[in-house]
Amino acid sequence: MKQFFKNNADNIILGFILVIALFLRTFKLTEIPFMHDEFSALFRTQFNSFSELIEKGVLIDTHPPLIQIVLFYFVKIFGFSEAWLKLPFIIAGVFSVFLAYKIAEDWFGKTSAVAIASLIAYLQYPIFYSQIIRPYSSGLFFILLFVYFWNKIIFYSDKKRYPNLIGFVVAGALCAYNHHFTFLQAAIIGITGIFFLNRKNIIYYFAAGLAIALLYIPNIGIFKAQLEMGGIEDWLAKPGYDFLINYFSYIVHYSWITALIIIAVFISGLFVKPFLNNKRKSLLFISLLWFIIPFLIGFIYSRYVNAVLQYSVLIFAFPFILFGIFGWMKSNSIKLRAIIAFVLAIGCISSLVHKRKHFQIFYNSPYEQIVKQAKIESDSIGLKNCLIVFSMTAKDSTRTPSKILKHYSEKYIDQEKINYLKVEDAGDYKMLVHQLESFKGDYIYYGYLAGAPVEAYPLIKQFFPYVYKTSNFYGGSYVIFSKKRTNELTNDLYKSENSFEGANTNWGNINSALLDSVALSGKFSYRFDSISEWGPGFSDTLFKIANKQMDYIDVSINVMPLNDFSDAQLVSSIQQDTIIVDWRSSQFSNFVMTPLKWNTVTLSIKLPDLDFKNTNPVINIYVWNNKKQNFLIDDFKINVRKGNPILYWIVSEEVKTK
Repeated sequence: MKQFFKNNADNIILGFILVIALFLRTFKLTEIPFMHDEFSALFRTQFNSFSELIEKGVLIDTHPPLIQIVLFYFVKIFGFSEAWLKLPFIIAGVFSVFLAYKIAEDWFGKTSAVAIASLIAYLQYPIFYSQIIRPYSSGLFFILLFVYFWNKIIFYSDKKRYPNLIGFVVAGALCAYNHHFTFLQAAIIGITGIFFLNRKNIIYYFAAGLAIALLYIPNIGIFKAQLEMGGIEDWLAKPGYDFLINYFSYIVHYSWITALIIIAVFISGLFVKPFLNNKRKSLLFISLLWFIIPFLIGFIYSRYVNAVLQYSVLIFAFPFILFGIFGWMKSNSIKLRAIIAFVLAIGCISSLVHKRKHFQIFYNSPYEQIVKQAKIESDSIGLKNCLIVFSMTAKDSTRTPSKILKHYSEKYIDQEKINYLKVEDAGDYKMLVHQLESFKGDYIYYGYLAGAPVEAYPLIKQFFPYVYKTSNFYGGSYVIFSKKRTNELTNDLYKSENSFEGANTNWGNINSALLDSVALSGKFSYRFDSISEWGPGFSDTLFKIANKQMDYIDVSINVMPLNDFSDAQLVSSIQQDTIIVDWRSSQFSNFVMTPLKWNTVTLSIKLPDLDFKNTNPVINIYVWNNKKQNFLIDDFKINVRKGNPILYWIVSEEVKTK
């Protein structure tokens, strides 16, 4: 038995890595939810023919057709089953670990291979993209398969030439049809191969490249149509110059401990004997270029043309940065390899579970949980005592958010027993106010996604002022408001109010001649007329009152329209020196404006969406009477509340609350 383990030690280590890789990707497989992008792809499989799929499911997207075609047939077999649809992508992720090991073993030795395979097996970056049915796990597998056969036909051209050429062509075509960045990656690798060619393999290599090009011809029309669509800047920002710093922080789970463990593994491989002479040192530099070149192309294109660069598209280049770093490890110690596999497993999985909370956060879809909990909470509170309000960016019934909401509503909510309303943009504020005014119950359940209209939250709170319960998910939250004081949960960090009863810190531009005795509270309100365009305002250093990474600033004001009032604006301006970083306003006309009665107008600033870098801006909040109207204002309130610390968790660190 001892001799068996000695003779098969490396296979046992590789088996250990692969088993852990499979376990991490299939843990509670049936509970892994679909994300927004996955639903988008799934809804684009509901067609009766292949031609309809291409016309309505592929041409309107920005990806090549391969994965959409695969899903088209998988859905016909398995329906919308999370487990069955995700399983092929998970398997592709595990095979990627195996291929990375085999390539690295041939190029740099077994110790480098163990380190590289372990990181691809244990890190959240490849795990996460193995668990979603998008072209990332498949692309990682295809590109490594392409490199595997590339290596065979370049360096072992006399061995199994034709099977390797066929594998190279098939893998290259799969890369081309999988994702534009896998096509780019394969092209870069293919061009690199030219510099290694000799007389024996040059004709075969160019013939294989030509075969891949011919196989791609059917997709040229699709590619041209998709290219004309441009980028995805409606939701993806252009990358900053700190992109790579953030990218590598994400890779190591935003954990200094994990980073130090990985560094220690690399250093140990340089100094632990016996030493190994790397066979292909040139491939160390080439591997680095295979990461750097697609990154630079994506970065430059995103900065100067259309934004396309995000962490997901670099997954195809990710193994090669590991090759370029860990390929330098010189040790050939079997004991060290066993230690590396084990230590990296402990370090990476520990931070995966405890620092990143992968299984806790990722396994709770905001769409599903918000709808599911609406049913649970309303049943607990009482159907007639709880009004459900959703802000799920689902205004257009033909778009993905609306279809997702419908999908989960049909699954969890009996609509004959539970009525809910949707607030998706400023056009719904008046309807919301009427519903809040007429509702006789004590609780409002408000579920909202990251893209929800931010003014809805403070608007609800005007009528139901106490926060009874809050629960956060990546990409969304739900909060239960109460009309009556209960065991209130406060998430308020800062408050300031001007009721025009005297001087207030941080408030200015108040003309005492415009104070009016018709007041909502206290003795005075403030009057605007045809000659008063600007009125009272609040000003302070932004980060003195708020956390730029997470907090929301809610502004509310009570307004009494006079005479023939039409409109005015509640404005927020964030300014650094003379540069306006952010400017926004709420039109009074978006809200109920009953003449000679007090009405509420709200404005919110969602700080996580603003990029302040290292600035120290000042925030100014004021009323702009741009149409020179007659109206009164009272109870001008500024409130800073804690936001969702895991709102953008998928690509960022969890924000630590105050």
